[in-house]
Amino acid sequence: MAEEEYPQEQTNSFEAFILQYQKVLSIGLSVILIAIVAYVGTTQYYIPNQNAKAQKEIFQAQQYFEDDSLDLALKGDGANPGFKAISEDYSWTKTGNLANYYAGIIYLKKGKYEDALDHLGAFETTSNVLQPLAYGGMGDAYSEQNKYSQAADYYLKAANAKDNNFTSPIYLMKAGLVLEESGNYQKALDTYKQLKNDYPDSNQASDIEKYISRAKTKLYANNRS
Repeated sequence: MAEEEYPQEQTNSFEAFILQYQKVLSIGLSVILIAIVAYVGTTQYYIPNQNAKAQKEIFQAQQYFEDDSLDLALKGDGANPGFKAISEDYSWTKTGNLANYYAGIIYLKKGKYEDALDHLGAFETTSNVLQPLAYGGMGDAYSEQNKYSQAADYYLKAANAKDNNFTSPIYLMKAGLVLEESGNYQKALDTYKQLKNDYPDSNQASDIEKYISRAKTKLYANNRS
């Protein structure tokens, strides 16, 4: 008899639990449902619409950038927004992300290195060209401030982000140079050797032996001192 009653008692307990906490459970399910609806609405409708709007607004800024009118490209002309405003107003969109890259490059050209680092650091892409250039731009910003260790880190990130015969040897060379400036002669030597071995046909590799020799000399002198 006990075996027959136990399942019934268990069922009654479950029903009692539901009755006792039905308000809490209802609120919880409602919150989950609202979150799902908000997520779908944001990703499927709001962000695509915002990105389409941003694409229209960024066109004039890109034209100014191509014409080397950097202030107009960055800040806008009164009628059309610049990259800075687009990066802020459409920060969740692909176009807003791209505006960060443009703004970072402009700040770098204008010598405003911290602003350049902020915008380039906020930029992310799968592009084989733009991501290395963004990291390289950050390396330049640090290098211009004589922060050679940080510069080397970003030059190496740029060189290794997307392995290619165009940007990789350029940033390996830059990394080697700032590593020498920072006194890290061993890592500079290793970087020059990587450039020589991995990109032997690049322009940077054409006279790499003199940089290898120089790094070896500095390393030897440093180890003896």
